[in-house]
Amino acid sequence: MKNSIKSLNNAGSALLTVILVVAFLTILATILLYITGMNFQIKQADYQNKKNFYEGEIALEEIKTELMKDISEAAALANSDMAANYIGMGNKDVRKLQYNNYFTARLQEVWDAKLATAGSWDNLLSGYYNNTTDNKLEMNLAARDFNGNGSLSSDEALEIDANNGIIYIRGLKMTYTNPSNKIATIISTDFKITAPEIDWSAEASLSTLAGVTAEQAGTKELVTPKRSIVYTEWVRE
Repeated sequence: MKNSIKSLNNAGSALLTVILVVAFLTILATILLYITGMNFQIKQADYQNKKNFYEGEIALEEIKTELMKDISEAAALANSDMAANYIGMGNKDVRKLQYNNYFTARLQEVWDAKLATAGSWDNLLSGYYNNTTDNKLEMNLAARDFNGNGSLSSDEALEIDANNGIIYIRGLKMTYTNPSNKIATIISTDFKITAPEIDWSAEASLSTLAGVTAEQAGTKELVTPKRSIVYTEWVRE
């Protein structure tokens, strides 16, 4: 009796293997593409988020730069006041106190002159920012916690500590709306302005004050407007 040996028919097994491998690779590629797409979207969102922030910050920096000019002008006038009334002021603490009062008073005079033309703090500070059609920046300067209608008045915009030479400009709010996705970034802040730091010992201050004019103020070491103004109560919404 002959043993009959039946061979297994493997036809199609190779094809099935290929299909399984292709299916696996397809699933793997789909997952990789999905992860890559998600990473791209996250990076794009982060880029737009940072762009929104910096666009809003640029506008505030432009306002800050203009305020530095006001500080330089007020400091030069205060320097002249000190030079004219220096004799008999007493010790360096008295000189510092007097200078702080001169500086805050002169800075208010600078702003009052500009407010007479601008009409309001909204208009004044808006004029300090050059809004162009390229960056599509929208600005909303409004008081926070001061009054109901959202506008700045002279009394509500300023908080003044004359003896310490400090002035706060309260309630700035900058809104940048991205033109592509309409997402808005809002930055709320106050500006803190302090009188320039001066060595009020008799020998140093008298020689430094001599001959300072408004035109020279911006180049004199006596006036350092960049260090005289900082952001406070900074909030990003």
